[in-house]
Amino acid sequence: MIAIVDDEDHKRVSQYKWAARTDKNNSVLKIYNSSEIRTTISLNRFILNLENEQKVIHKDGNELNFMKENLVAVDQAIVTRKRRGNKNSSSKYKGVSWHSQTSKWKAQINVNGTVRHLGLFESESEAALTYNEVAIKYFGEYAYQNVIGKDNSAKVFEVENVLQKRKNNKLGYKGIFERNSKYQARVWNGKKFIYAGISKDIKEAAKMHDRKAYEIHGDKAVLNFPELINEYKKV
Repeated sequence: MIAIVDDEDHKRVSQYKWAARTDKNNSVLKIYNSSEIRTTISLNRFILNLENEQKVIHKDGNELNFMKENLVAVDQAIVTRKRRGNKNSSSKYKGVSWHSQTSKWKAQINVNGTVRHLGLFESESEAALTYNEVAIKYFGEYAYQNVIGKDNSAKVFEVENVLQKRKNNKLGYKGIFERNSKYQARVWNGKKFIYAGISKDIKEAAKMHDRKAYEIHGDKAVLNFPELINEYKKV
């Protein structure tokens, strides 16, 4: 996974190590600092310099997009309103469930702790559209809107530990070694180092490392230039 940050935040963020974690249901992704910085803090709060109890939501729903224009500090009520539906629900839409007694779809919404019944419907999508309409009425811009035809339940994130060493060497790039005034690139495949190329230009050697790392490890590769990953995919 690659976290996206603004150029102006990259240097400050890169001083520390960050680790991806999920909640107990693997449905909410957070990237937390794993170094010694005050106390453990999520990346979105770190970027916004939040010291209070406010939460942060990602406006576009992409929990790896940490650009400031995508982050909004809000209270817990708004976080709940913007959240997707329950992953174990009988419906793929938020606010909709199967009503077995009537064999219809039930729509309901939670407003300030009170559950409001919105009706029973023959169509699951009709129930979802009714929820959307009422949610806008109560919550405005922070209302979650079901996307008809799509699964709107909570995402399940699978976070795996990557065993590759992430720390760059003294030359400033991962997998680069100086030899006879040139820079050699090597990639660890879990058992041995694989030769990736050699160049007089250290950055070009670092890119050689990245191409070979992506070839070996795919999307789990730890890259010197993660912003160029699409180029490596084309090779």
